[in-house]
Amino acid sequence: SKRGRTTGLVARTTVVDSASLEFTVNYEQTKHLAIGKSVHSDYISAGGHDWKIHCYPRGWVKANNGRYLSIYLYCREPVTTV
Repeated sequence: SKRGRTTGLVARTTVVDSASLEFTVNYEQTKHLAIGKSVHSDYISAGGHDWKIHCYPRGWVKANNGRYLSIYLYCREPVTTV
């Protein structure tokens, strides 16, 4: 992927129980990431699909000058309609 990702000490995924996930981001270690760079969770399984959380501490869009945090939920498999 062309988008940068950072893992390790800056983000942690914890499955709390069968219905809860805790995704923790260490803001002090991520606040200097470039706009468009993300930290992400591990994949989790829900609803028969694998999901991953991507957090962009300084946002996704350069025009916003890093003023906003962006969070996206990605599905590993391509979504198809029937």
